[in-house]
Amino acid sequence: MSTSNVSRRTVLAVGGIATAATMVPRTAQAAAPTLELVHKGAPKYKIYHGPDEGPVTRQAARELSETIGAITGVNLPIVVGAQPPGGSGRLIVLGRENPLTARLRLDYRALGDDGFALRTVGQTIYLTGPIPRGTLYGVYWVLDRLCGVRWWSPDFTSIPKSPTLALAAGALNGDQVPRFPFREVASADGKDAAYRQHNLLNGLRGQDEFETLPRTPGIDTWSRYWPEDKDDYFKTILPESQWADGGQIKMMDATTRATAAERLIVKIQQRIDAGEAPTASFAQNDQPWSPDPASKAFIDLHGGAYSAPLVDMLNDIAARVTKQIPNAMLETEAYTWSFTPPTGMKVHDAVVMTVAPILADFGKSLMGPGNADVDAGIRDWGRLAKNIVIWDYLTDFHAYPQPFPNWWAMCESFPEFARIPSIQGYFGEGAWNGRGAEFAHLRLWVLSRLMWNPAEDPDALIREFLHGYYGPAAAPLYDYMKLMVGAVASTNTRLTCFVPENAPYLNFDSLTAADVLLDKAQALVQDDRVLSAHLAGVRLGVDFQLLVRRDEFGRYAKAHGISWDPDTKRRLARFRTEIIQSGLTQYTETGGTLQQMIDRATTVVERVPAPVPQVAQGLPAGDWFEIQDYDFTISTKTAAIVPDDLASDHGTARMIATGNTDWAVMFPLDKLPAEGTWKLYVAARIPATSAAGVNQALAAGVWPPFGNVVFPTVESMRDGQYHELAIPGTYTRDTDPNALHWFWIAPVDNADVQYLYVDRLIAVRA
Repeated sequence: MSTSNVSRRTVLAVGGIATAATMVPRTAQAAAPTLELVHKGAPKYKIYHGPDEGPVTRQAARELSETIGAITGVNLPIVVGAQPPGGSGRLIVLGRENPLTARLRLDYRALGDDGFALRTVGQTIYLTGPIPRGTLYGVYWVLDRLCGVRWWSPDFTSIPKSPTLALAAGALNGDQVPRFPFREVASADGKDAAYRQHNLLNGLRGQDEFETLPRTPGIDTWSRYWPEDKDDYFKTILPESQWADGGQIKMMDATTRATAAERLIVKIQQRIDAGEAPTASFAQNDQPWSPDPASKAFIDLHGGAYSAPLVDMLNDIAARVTKQIPNAMLETEAYTWSFTPPTGMKVHDAVVMTVAPILADFGKSLMGPGNADVDAGIRDWGRLAKNIVIWDYLTDFHAYPQPFPNWWAMCESFPEFARIPSIQGYFGEGAWNGRGAEFAHLRLWVLSRLMWNPAEDPDALIREFLHGYYGPAAAPLYDYMKLMVGAVASTNTRLTCFVPENAPYLNFDSLTAADVLLDKAQALVQDDRVLSAHLAGVRLGVDFQLLVRRDEFGRYAKAHGISWDPDTKRRLARFRTEIIQSGLTQYTETGGTLQQMIDRATTVVERVPAPVPQVAQGLPAGDWFEIQDYDFTISTKTAAIVPDDLASDHGTARMIATGNTDWAVMFPLDKLPAEGTWKLYVAARIPATSAAGVNQALAAGVWPPFGNVVFPTVESMRDGQYHELAIPGTYTRDTDPNALHWFWIAPVDNADVQYLYVDRLIAVRA
């Protein structure tokens, strides 16, 4: 069997290395009965559908014909008519709207919306779904699972070549139904309607926020189970200040609920009038909540879960909405403070509960001892709600190209998800607003298979993708992936979805070993321009680490007697090429331009040992510790790590201050020491200035709640030196991942302050 790759976005995509197809060449047929669709370049079958079929089924027929043509060199003829063609020709019958399929008396109710039935009666093959989307998915399933076509990425498809195409008759009998009715991975690298459809993904959540897909006119295959529009937060449905309270709304207030219900009814009716689904979101504002007394009392009645007022309010609103629009569905979220389910409550059947464990350890299965609280929360929500969508997190939002070894862990939850009947959908949030993210296509492809059939073997799927997308480089890439997973385990790193650049697993040993494996991978594909570009998307993150941290790693190597050459000139040249080859468009979720990446890679912070801060002078080592700038969570849109001889270790986080009030530097307090109460100080400065007066220079504090903040004046910091500023209050380590506190510092948009520099955060035992 030979292989080739063909190009056409709607039907076929430019491809690469073909996998072993399950089609049966004539010379290799087993004893089991087969149906020969094409024999030595001659078509043996025609494709037939009724004249009343719409554009989706007609698209299915065209793609089936043309893709078989790409495999064998000859397209199957398509026949459209009220009656099937006469004669002895063999038929593939597509869709419901024809007299032949009508005779089968299929039970379409068992197929859902996306499932399909495959039947053979004599030499006739039937393929139909309950709706056209199921028929289209059936064609893709046959081309993929039975014929060996693989849509690895929007512009890379593998198509096996053989002049004869024979399929096992047994594989053409049975029903195929996806376990999860809603299936989506939000990834800018997968922002292509045809690619998503080919991989049986039907989700189009939040098209204004996450997805803006080019769509073929008339080819609408998107699920309406989960609201398609952008999230409607409390503040978008109820923007007036009279409803707001503590960062959210007055959830136990009757007037608040009545007003929200009225506005949601109007919104849903507008959607219905526009031919859209009768659904709407009503989700919490993406910020913490300080409950009002009525809500707090209700929380205490239901196990102390902050989600209790939310559920009670949504139940009330759903009852009001469905009284007016019986088939309406609402959506809300169990997220951050509302993740823990309440006791003694159920969720209204007209509410889709989006369970979003954003604070999980994504290096481990969500459903297991490594995420015990998440596991318990998902199972409890499964008992309380009839409709659940899991919102998973698939990337490092702090650094899209950075190695994020969740590759097996992201798969391990699916068998457990499948055992919870109320879990009806999965939404994986990847690098949704930036292309060129690390292993983005691998994640989408592997997860698409598991969403359809959670029983598939994740390791086999990963190996298959590596072979198909990276060709000969697959073996060293697999070893690289195992190396990084092992580094996470051996360093006991908690793999959050905001991993700093100096996370424990990203150390000298793991990254230099990774470099060796990626050298091997590069040598195997160096003569293939396409495969080299694929590999660049993986190597980019490792090269960036070794460039940005070359001074740090050089000191480590010298201290440990290791001979290490960072090969800076060659690595930097390759890094610049990798940015182009990978198609990277931004570095982080919050921005991070490619020029900023290059600047980081070419600018070395020559760090020195930091002296003991003034507030810790004379204290025992165990009574204070510091968090340096490279440990901060930084918004690269307005902040960057730069050299600064005035900083304690000659490195600092510099923020643009003019016209900016972003919390561009933050640090979570779950990283404080496990024991003790701590007083926090931040070492910050502004450029020397002659300005005076009481105008604020910056703001720094801990949140939530609002109020624990310090506002030093420009006059008090005008000398341009670092000042150790005390943050009001004392703090202990956060142990509840659903109630994190954050240190933050921000400019105040003062025209007298162009930049704000943040050296380190200092904790002193109280």
